[in-house]
Amino acid sequence: MRIHRTQRANSSTFLILFGFIFAAAGICAGAFFGQTSTLDCRRLESTVVDCRLQRDLLGMPVSETEIGQLESAWVDVSSDSEGDTYRVVLQGPNGETPLTSFYSSSRPGKDETVEAINRFIGNAAETSLKIEQSEWWIFVLTAFFVGIGFLAAAWGVLRAVFGLLRR
Repeated sequence: MRIHRTQRANSSTFLILFGFIFAAAGICAGAFFGQTSTLDCRRLESTVVDCRLQRDLLGMPVSETEIGQLESAWVDVSSDSEGDTYRVVLQGPNGETPLTSFYSSSRPGKDETVEAINRFIGNAAETSLKIEQSEWWIFVLTAFFVGIGFLAAAWGVLRAVFGLLRR
């Protein structure tokens, strides 16, 4: 009988720890990949385009980068054994600035963003440009990880409590 209680306590502890680690992993992934990047550009003169890049997490500003005179944009490709991933890169007077802090799939979306930025740079008639890029599916994945993690932890706590009540 004593061995049975020890196994139950160990499995409850495992479930609680597993649940919190699983939820923490989801929160960390959401914090890194779930950011929204907003590029805000204004035309100061016919050939001068001033841009600022802001990154938000759940509506809260995380960082802001002054790009200054935007010169061009292109799609950067990262290749590995699993295939290619992409991100938009902006060229300004201080060098290259990625639109997002990570690479992701779906090149056509990145190509459209680059075309819109370069079209704005070349068209003196356009006075402003605002591009918002976010990976909405990251929030779904984060909610899944956090939900499963907390359910596992809650199940572990319930097992421990019912184990104590049986004594």
